[in-house]
Parts: sequence; C-alpha cells; structure tokens
Amino acid sequence: MESDIKRATEATPGTIASSEKLGTNLKCEAKPGYLGERLKFFDALYEKTQEHYKLLPRKPIKITLPDGSVREGTSFETTPLQVAAAISGSLAKRVVAAKINYSSRHGAIDEGVSGAEVEEEKREAATQKTEDVFDLTRPLEGDCELKLLTFADPEGKIVFWHSSAHLLGQALENLYGGFLCHGPPLELGFFYDAYLGDKAIKPENFAEIDDEVRRIIKENQKFRRAVMTKQEALELFKYNPFKVQLIKNKVPDNGKTTAYCCGTLIDLCTGPHVPSSGVIDSYKTAKNSGSSHVPVSYTHL
Repeated sequence: MESDIKRATEATPGTIASSEKLGTNLKCEAKPGYLGERLKFFDALYEKTQEHYKLLPRKPIKITLPDGSVREGTSFETTPLQVAAAISGSLAKRVVAAKINYSSRHGAIDEGVSGAEVEEEKREAATQKTEDVFDLTRPLEGDCELKLLTFADPEGKIVFWHSSAHLLGQALENLYGGFLCHGPPLELGFFYDAYLGDKAIKPENFAEIDDEVRRIIKENQKFRRAVMTKQEALELFKYNPFKVQLIKNKVPDNGKTTAYCCGTLIDLCTGPHVPSSGVIDSYKTAKNSGSSHVPVSYTHL
C-alpha cells in the first residue's frame, strides 16, 4: 500500500526532464470534438491487439485455486472471470480482479510492454515478481495458481479505486473538457488531476460530477485494453500534452505500452481494471484541491 500512496504524493525523480511549458494553448470545452476520433483510433488498436491474441498457442493448462482444487483450461482462451462463473454466478459478480502466479507460460501477451505511468522502482520490482494482479477478462497464459480478488482483499480495493478514478476522468472530460494527467488509487479512495483552464471546481460542482459518474456506472461500460507502440501511443494521445510528455519520457523508443478504454475515456494505463463500470456500485466526490505539473497548474479531485 505504501508504494501506491507514494505514487500519489511524490514525483519520480529524473524521469520527466522537460522545460516545456504545457497547457498554454489548451481549450477546455464540454465533450471535446476529439473524443470521437480518439475512440476510433483506439478501436483499431484494440482489434489489432485481439488479432495478436488469436495467434498465441491454445494448449491445455491447469489452474490451481487457493483451496487446492484444480480446474482445466486453455491458454490464451480461458479467463479468470470464466473460472469464477464456473464456481458460482454470485462469485462472478463479486470479483474485481485476479492474482496469478504462473509456474509455466505458453507465450506472453505483454512482451516488450512498458508502463508509461509506472514509477521506476515499481518497474524494477515487477521484473522480480512471480505473481501479479490482472484483469479478470485477460486470458490465462499457462499453468498457474489463481486467487480471485474481491473488494475485501487489499489488492482488490486498489483495482476498484483505480477503475473508479477512470470514471471520474471520463466525467471531467465530458463535463469540462479536462485534460487528464494523473489518476491513481489510494488506500481509501482515489483522485484525478486534470487541467481545466480557467474553470475552478467548487463544492457546488460535486453534484453534477456525481450525476455524470452515476450515468457512466448505469451504462455498464466495458473496460478494454490495447497494446501499442510508442508512436501509436503518441498519435492516440496527441490531444493531451501531459500524456505525450509521459510517453516521450517513459516509454523506450522501440518499446510498447498499454491504454484502457471505458466509454469515451481512453487513458494511458497498465491496469488492471474491473470488467465494466457497472461493478462500481456507488460513487461520491469528497473534496478537491489545486496542484501543478511541470510547471502548469491543474485541478486535483
């Protein structure tokens, strides 16, 4: 948990070295016109990712659950959510993510992928880990130990709050044309930083933000994940100078990164996320504050 709190309160030294002044020519308007074009480009990247999945080998795998029972599956086809549904329908509705420890793999979905928003110490730690938390809809890659996470699990809470932050980000784009920057989960919630130009968020704005997020929840929008090259990421996020700066500084020139889509929101993100916005069954904006980004001011909600 400490690393997630640190991510929200401390910058990553030396990884964003830029004297570029951001935000000087940005125009903030509700439901900005670029949303449709951005979504169309993401859809193409998502289909490309799905086509890649189809090429990965389908082989029998063994999935060991915490109680020692073993389920049969197929690599790059069986998902943790399918395993949950096979156990019980009520469990499938309660789970939010999957913790997986692979003993063998028949390939790798994320070969060459770098997380643009992941701090260096987290990236180094990830290379030493034998287990990690993944989307419930992400196909299993091989024999593994699988733990299905709910909100009661610490890792499950982090995923739940992280997905909630994306819903807030979508609301800020739709209502105010906010240019999103940083939206991490915290131990007891989440926030999203956004550049809003001359717009100042006040407590009286909280109700309309809450209503917009609840609309997004009611639509039960799916979270979709796409893998892309650095150049594709720069094209996808060309409307947002904050994301462009992250991509330029944190993704290797020949590397890849990932983005998630939920409704009209597309965000540079490593995930994982809940399967859909409907899993977030309640939402409430608690407070807001000002913040800054090398060196532009923006709003912290």
